[in-house]
Amino acid sequence: MIVTLKNGKFSAQIDSLGAQLISLKDKKGIEYIWQRKKPYWTSCAPILFPVVGRPHNGVITVDGKDYPMNLHGFARDNEFEVLSHDDGKAIFLLKSSDETLEVYPYEFQLIVTFTLDDSGVNTEIKIINTDKKEIYFGIGGHPGVCWPMFEGDSPEDYALEFDRDYEVTAITCDENKVILPDSGYKIKFENGRFPLKRELFDRDAIVIERAPFNKFNYVNKEGKGVRFEFENFKSFAIWSQAAPTESPFVCFEPWNSMGKRKGETSGLKEKKDIVNLAEGKEFICSYKICPI
Repeated sequence: MIVTLKNGKFSAQIDSLGAQLISLKDKKGIEYIWQRKKPYWTSCAPILFPVVGRPHNGVITVDGKDYPMNLHGFARDNEFEVLSHDDGKAIFLLKSSDETLEVYPYEFQLIVTFTLDDSGVNTEIKIINTDKKEIYFGIGGHPGVCWPMFEGDSPEDYALEFDRDYEVTAITCDENKVILPDSGYKIKFENGRFPLKRELFDRDAIVIERAPFNKFNYVNKEGKGVRFEFENFKSFAIWSQAAPTESPFVCFEPWNSMGKRKGETSGLKEKKDIVNLAEGKEFICSYKICPI
């Protein structure tokens, strides 16, 4: 089911399969969200749950038992129930079932709320522990935006712009896309800018384990693009496909937990930045995309 939100400035569409934002347009019809075209990346903005990234050997291990788990988990491949929707808000629910318990041995509710206002669209992700024990999970966003975004632009016209100068330590991956904790390298956002280049993604994502920022503008030379904001995430990654080399999108990925790291086992509870949630408690994180 496709749910449409709209107001005087923007329209947004969400697919109940995966509770995935598949469109954000302004009143001129400009599309800001990547449109999952082949042969490139065939998603738009998947919700990553209950793992972020690639599980070690394709499994998670909980209390000594292995469970098969796909890249970025199963939420993106499941149909969500539409709890409610109107022009300004839509609420989607995925809850544990016999099928999910076969691959993830915890009971939960995953509620994704999309709110459209005059600044853009906000995605709030809430996990409720409905089990009778503590549960463990990773949760992340993976929205892709067009790169370039406007007709006549080239990819090299785009940069991330911040509220001040930053120097961050990023880590990268090996040829098998295993995150290398000891691969840290410095990135300086001089004059608050980080120009985007294709070759930045030759080794998969740029991963910043403790981002000192939670908002930035992704803009062309004229200052047009989107503002991205995120709350209650521990890590942040930027990703585009290195091949084909002209992949016309870039993803902004706020994470809690991350993919397999060198030296890591398949134990879910031991994963970097995994979230543990007590019985009856809830965890909320969010991100917002605002055209500018």
